[in-house]
Amino acid sequence: MSNFWDAAKLAEFLGVSQSTVYAVVREGTIPHIKVRGRILFQKEKVEEWLENQPSNKIACEKVEG
Repeated sequence: MSNFWDAAKLAEFLGVSQSTVYAVVREGTIPHIKVRGRILFQKEKVEEWLENQPSNKIACEKVEG
């Protein structure tokens, strides 16, 4: 399971709050899975998602978070 992050680890990686991570999950824009109520993020899919985001959008999310 080491290739998955929970919301706290993803928030740390992105440099945003967990609230921001959950907001992006609610928007349905970030790839994630739910396992028994836990939200998990596959590292490779998140990295791919980040590469496909406009750089200004990511910067805004980090500032807001």
